[in-house]
Amino acid sequence: MTTCLITGVGGFCARHVAARLDQEGGCLVVGTGLRAQPPAGIRLDDYLQADVCERGALAAIVRKTKPDWVVHLAGLREGTDAAVQRVNVEGSGNLLEALRQDAPEARVLLIGTAAEYGFVDEADLPVTEQHPCRPVGAYATSKHEAVRAGLELARRGRLKVVAARPFNVIGPGLPPSLVLGAVLSQAVRAARAAADPVVQVGNLDAQRDFVAVGDVADAYVRMLRSDYWGEVFNLCSGRPYAVRAVVEMLLARAGRPIRLEVDPARVRRSEVRVNYGSYDKARRAFGFAPVTSIEESIRAMWDHAMREAA
Repeated sequence: MTTCLITGVGGFCARHVAARLDQEGGCLVVGTGLRAQPPAGIRLDDYLQADVCERGALAAIVRKTKPDWVVHLAGLREGTDAAVQRVNVEGSGNLLEALRQDAPEARVLLIGTAAEYGFVDEADLPVTEQHPCRPVGAYATSKHEAVRAGLELARRGRLKVVAARPFNVIGPGLPPSLVLGAVLSQAVRAARAAADPVVQVGNLDAQRDFVAVGDVADAYVRMLRSDYWGEVFNLCSGRPYAVRAVVEMLLARAGRPIRLEVDPARVRRSEVRVNYGSYDKARRAFGFAPVTSIEESIRAMWDHAMREAA
């Protein structure tokens, strides 16, 4: 049996990865998280409380589990710059060092972000992995630093590390901390409102690359099975979707008119008009291709959110 250690197992993508491995079988799934109890609604073979910033505790978990695979999904998107840097860079470093010491043959997947590329001119779209990274903000910068460190270890033959750069991942369980997740949570409340249902939004004129979480989870498993250590791969749909159209598609699930209202606080001062990536490298390497339509993702998101709200 393959033992897979998933850090941050209570998170959005991590839940789908765990479910994907459970469905496939042949893998013992061990999750870690900050809470004392394992997250509800997810089947794990073992759960261990851990803060990736606590080097000793993390090293003890690696020694105990001796993982064959590692999916590092623990991280921090929001907070002070110092906190984001500490969790995303120091935490990743702690994990990599623990693996280097006690599980040097483990196959390690680091999760970066398309935000590592920074602002990309439309003439350079779609974004490929060859595009220079110019991350903006603590989250993108810290993710890029963590990924670079991991890939450097792989290129020096110290660990088997591969990295993913997912674009805008959507699907059931999308958290309200993400733009479309925030719209979804408001829409569910609005659908149940007695009168004048309204959803507040920011700029809807942008175009973004949305990719289904199930397709991303499948790609993560494919990456762990492949031998592309020291490489980074975009995971995306390869096409831009108008944010307004996606939001309207979501609101249509409510079955009643919902008014959109622009909230100035949600409008970003500077925002790229169009951004989308190329998954050609991932397709050639391990056969990645998105198979879930955006309509399917929106339907699954809505149905899941309504069940959770019931």
